[in-house]
Amino acid sequence: MARAAAAGPPRPATGQTGAIDVLLVIGAICLSAVPIGLSVWALLDIVSRPAWAFAFLGRSRTVWVVVTVLGTSTIIGGMVFALWYLVRVRPELRDVEAGRLT
Repeated sequence: MARAAAAGPPRPATGQTGAIDVLLVIGAICLSAVPIGLSVWALLDIVSRPAWAFAFLGRSRTVWVVVTVLGTSTIIGGMVFALWYLVRVRPELRDVEAGRLT
């Protein structure tokens, strides 16, 4: 009797998955896909921009690539660096490429 009580609550039989479990897994996948997607978008944008545009702004494309790739290893870090690039740096690069110098 004491042995059965120490085993914990009974587990559902294999193959019995509730709707809540499925929704939790889908939610976890979606929450992890957003930061990874942002990091991939930022990385693709970084490598598609010319090196001279980064140099004109006093930035290094290599540094941004390395920071984005390493930041992706920690999902939150990747999202922070990707958002920083996409919101702050990308518009500046786009303006330089278009010849709008301020």
